[in-house]
Amino acid sequence: IMRALKEPKSRHAIFRQSRKDLKESIWLDTFPKVLETCFKGYKPELNNSDLIAKFYNGSKIWFGFLDEVKYSDNVLGKEYNTIYLNEVSEISYKSFEKAQTRLSLKNGLKNRMYCDCNPPGKWHWAYKVFIEKVNPKTKEKLSNPDKFGSMLLNPKDNIANLPEDYLETLS
Repeated sequence: IMRALKEPKSRHAIFRQSRKDLKESIWLDTFPKVLETCFKGYKPELNNSDLIAKFYNGSKIWFGFLDEVKYSDNVLGKEYNTIYLNEVSEISYKSFEKAQTRLSLKNGLKNRMYCDCNPPGKWHWAYKVFIEKVNPKTKEKLSNPDKFGSMLLNPKDNIANLPEDYLETLS
């Protein structure tokens, strides 16, 4: 949202593996909460059928899913400044590679991809890329390892936003 507001007519995408998860967790829950909490007064025009949020400056955020080839080809056929892959532990490396090629919009923003996940096993491509800094297909070192950073966050790091007994429940 910050990047969309910063650069007029910029394009951004948020992807999950399935439409159901995208709609339930991002479109109907997280996105409205973030707008209300952090961006009061910024009410984008929401297109519920195409899952697009359009801001006052002409910037758009597309919300897409990758489990349906026809749909993902349509959404991934666009150019973006930002791509955010939510829950990459559910997304294939092939989809990750394809999404990277769509970071090709040229304007005042540096193109960036963000990924998140609950920590996958050491066998998962995300661990290979972001932690081991190797290509999961060839096992060769990445030619540009500095482009792949990682950060570990634990529930205790977000305690201010969690119910009182949540950490106790986890233990």
